[in-house]
Amino acid sequence: MYEIVWLAAAGALGQLVRASYSLASALKAGEKFDSLRFFGTLVGGVVMGALGGIMLGGDIKNAFLMGFTGMDILEGANKLVRK
Repeated sequence: MYEIVWLAAAGALGQLVRASYSLASALKAGEKFDSLRFFGTLVGGVVMGALGGIMLGGDIKNAFLMGFTGMDILEGANKLVRK
């Protein structure tokens, strides 16, 4: 039970790093802060980190990386489907 919490937290941390970098770049370019998208991607990072961490052997590093890259993978797949 506690393992999944740590994996989800690692995924959230990975996505937080990614989203913070993107937010800083967007604000520098003069774009407006979209809180719904920011926090939505954090929730996605939690889910991707937990699921990815479990599927990849329960390693916290894998959960962090899944949180970091997971939402980008889903957004890219969504763009391909909606073309």
